[in-house]
Amino acid sequence: MSRGRAFVRRQVRMIRRWALVLAMWLAVPGMTQAQPRPRTYVVREGDTLARIARRHRSSVEAIREANRLRGDAVRAGQELIVPREGEDPRALRSSRGATPARETPAQREARGRARRIGLGTVRAGQSLLVRAPERRWVAAAGEGPRLSGTLRLPVDRGRLIRGWGSGEGGYHLAIDIRGRVGATIRAAERGIVAYAGDGLSGYGNFVILVHPNGWVTAYAHNRENLVVAGQVVRRGEAIARLGNTGTSQSPHLHFVLVDGGAHCDAVPLFDPPIARSVTSAVWRDERPESVQCLRRSERPHPSHAEEDDERADEP
Repeated sequence: MSRGRAFVRRQVRMIRRWALVLAMWLAVPGMTQAQPRPRTYVVREGDTLARIARRHRSSVEAIREANRLRGDAVRAGQELIVPREGEDPRALRSSRGATPARETPAQREARGRARRIGLGTVRAGQSLLVRAPERRWVAAAGEGPRLSGTLRLPVDRGRLIRGWGSGEGGYHLAIDIRGRVGATIRAAERGIVAYAGDGLSGYGNFVILVHPNGWVTAYAHNRENLVVAGQVVRRGEAIARLGNTGTSQSPHLHFVLVDGGAHCDAVPLFDPPIARSVTSAVWRDERPESVQCLRRSERPHPSHAEEDDERADEP
């Protein structure tokens, strides 16, 4: 009888040891099986949400939820997440390139830094598009030699397809740069990632940087973001992949330069130049005459005027 009890005790101890080993194995990042990437579909001419849902055994409601669609309108070339049966549409949003597929330990540390100083939120991202960054955000962008007063072209061999001040009433206070899908988007200047996500309506996967001189640069419609909020990046460092997410008609980078809440024409500042017909400029102290700046409220998009006014009134 005593031998039987001893045998049982040994078996229990062995089971406990193996359970402990299994728990430690599961706790190690990267040891668990990776979650499958969401199923995506590129809309074709003549497609409707109902047709796409039937073809993939999904539902219109799930596709709307996963892609933050307000209605049923879709356009050819648009990439949609199509949830599988049993998948949570809301959970799929964050896996669509808004954050890096695999975060490094340094990026996890950067997220903690962002939380401590109030970066990384949709509210912070919205604020940086209408007003100057907080002093602590500028300080976190890093010390170092004085900035050159120019900007690196974010897309190598990118082509300018839409300029600053274009559109009805000159509302387009940014520039659009065409490139191939998946092309590397690089930081125009060194700084800190203030926002990286897909929570700002219309911009798709979006990255916003704050720079040591108080400038803010923003990079929209990305196929995939490669950085996280709180991460300090060098001039020319890869931060995203070019894409067609959000309210976008074709693959391109929507690039924004903000100074003190005003949106500025970045074209004269690019080094190397993006257009031969533009005279290059350097902006260190006084703003060059060739660099025009306006607040969004001065030239709002007709359909966004009320939205911009509400953001400008935020505390």
